[in-house]
Amino acid sequence: MTKNIDPRTVIIIAGILGSIAFLANKPLCAHVIFGFATLLALSCGSWRIALASAGFYLLAQLLSEAAWVLGGSVSVAFVMLAYMTQKLLVLVLIGTFMSRTTTLEGIGAALARMKTPHVITLPLMVMFRFLPTIRSDIHALMDSLKTRGIIRTPLHFLVHPFQWIEIVAVPLLMRATRISDELAAAGLTRGLGMVKNPVSIYPLGFTVTDLALATAMMALIVATIWLQI
Repeated sequence: MTKNIDPRTVIIIAGILGSIAFLANKPLCAHVIFGFATLLALSCGSWRIALASAGFYLLAQLLSEAAWVLGGSVSVAFVMLAYMTQKLLVLVLIGTFMSRTTTLEGIGAALARMKTPHVITLPLMVMFRFLPTIRSDIHALMDSLKTRGIIRTPLHFLVHPFQWIEIVAVPLLMRATRISDELAAAGLTRGLGMVKNPVSIYPLGFTVTDLALATAMMALIVATIWLQI
């Protein structure tokens, strides 16, 4: 599946799927939702992330079952850890699906077409731009530390946690503050803060693929309600 899905479909599916993933509290219902999210990731070619998520999901499920068998107060903590892990894995798959089927320009055009308030659009666009930028800065910082011989193994900062705070955490916090200010200024310069929605050149339009995804999403909602009753 390529980036030929309407971004509005992607946003709506991601929002609904993420919501019902956290609202569903029965195991079978959670399994169905995770399976649907896995199929979405596989459909866009992210089979590695899908398989890795499935492995972690199975591990979390086994941990939960083992905790119930062992019993005791510690078992409650393990069950909650497994429960939250399964929920977060669904979000990982949703994020993978969004990143492979749409672009930041598409998301911006979709939000503008959906008449989304600017108080929502601007923070979202800054956030979507912020994450890739800070990730590239982290990679650049780690490469620089390795080149200078400051760190030699990935376990270096586990042995020296205060050094990690000094040479990694503090610079990244300062950089994150500057990045957020720069991205907000860039968004306002490009017209994200205008009272009227700017004209978008990004092509939007629903296709048969959007209809198929919407139908599958409706079927999942019906199945979720039926399993929750």
